[in-house]
Amino acid sequence: MNEVIWRAYKISNLFKRCTPPSTNVPAKELEIHDYKKENTIALITRAEANNGIRGYIEKGDFPTISNAITYNDQFSLFLYHKYEFTTIKDHLSIIKCLNNNLQNILDSKSFVDSFLVIILNRVFSEEIFNYTFTGADYKFDREIILLPCLEVTKNDDYIWEENGHYYTLAVEYIECLMNEAKELREQKTIRLYEAERAKYERERAKYEIGYKKEKDALVWKGFKLGELFERDNSHQISGSKKVLDESPVYDLNHTIMNITASKNNNGCSGYLADKGEVSLIKRKGFLTIASDAAYGGICFYQNEYFVSTGHSNLLSIKNYKLKNLLDLNTIGYQFIAKLITTSLCNGTANRFFRSISSDFDREIILLPCLEVTKNDDYIWEENGHYYTLAVEYISYMYLSGRVEFNQRLIDKYEYKY
Repeated sequence: MNEVIWRAYKISNLFKRCTPPSTNVPAKELEIHDYKKENTIALITRAEANNGIRGYIEKGDFPTISNAITYNDQFSLFLYHKYEFTTIKDHLSIIKCLNNNLQNILDSKSFVDSFLVIILNRVFSEEIFNYTFTGADYKFDREIILLPCLEVTKNDDYIWEENGHYYTLAVEYIECLMNEAKELREQKTIRLYEAERAKYERERAKYEIGYKKEKDALVWKGFKLGELFERDNSHQISGSKKVLDESPVYDLNHTIMNITASKNNNGCSGYLADKGEVSLIKRKGFLTIASDAAYGGICFYQNEYFVSTGHSNLLSIKNYKLKNLLDLNTIGYQFIAKLITTSLCNGTANRFFRSISSDFDREIILLPCLEVTKNDDYIWEENGHYYTLAVEYISYMYLSGRVEFNQRLIDKYEYKY
């Protein structure tokens, strides 16, 4: 690859920004699915998560495009979309090539699109571009990127000509770079998954003896959620999310989780400063449950301090003996959170299709219990029989699930640009 020449180009000499295909309908008026179904297309918004995909909508008569790069001029973010999509065009543009030969390469070599996105996002990163102005500013057009090129003859399909020299994009070199990056990313990610799996295997080993002892003596008992938990909003602050100083990541100044109806990151949408109302209301060591119509029923255990700006309920355990037992072994909280989520959700979506209300109280979950004597530290009494939670069994089963989950991630992982 000694023939490769890195050449500098103004973005305005390479690309133009065009109006994207759009629904011309606000997201709240669309029926958006979490997963792709037949005859649905991706709906792209200005979000960075999930490659900008808000969800999937019926194709209908909406204009669409595929194999295209979108540009979010609010956050100076470029994303490549190989699949068919439409947008909610607020702050979004489509990047089009000014040179037909360059466009032909992008149309036929998707890895070149992905390479350009990496280069453009690096140029417009916070460290370089910073946020003193937006990507919609005039400075967008005068930014410069470096591209790997090859000098060719006039008779070849060249892209650029300068002082009698002809250049094209070094496509094979780009493919080599992308493949090397892909391999390194896969190795790094798989090592992380392997470390997670090993961590859970070590933890699970602590409960193996107790698991073998308890599994043959189990009694599975059904409990209404309303019998086990009190659901309230005592963790909610009055400040609106849009006016709060919320950081997307934990840092020295933002240490309190904001729990909302998010199904990702344990329900945490960001981090708030530990001051004012947040300091007065913050909680720790509770289950939370999303309460809105979309993700209502998704439950998490919060082992760090948190508050909520809405669409989330706090679950307090009614039976103090059960609470004391779970406080001593918090894996039980995580196990129960999974049971609640499985009971109230279809996949990752609320199966009631409405906000969680009295539906929660009447739902039933099965808990693995052990029959004990009256003299033991029992939790429940029923017709002269006494029961406690099979904590060792629960811990082993939950940790086994985490081991298997990480093994599946290892087996199936493939990095895709």
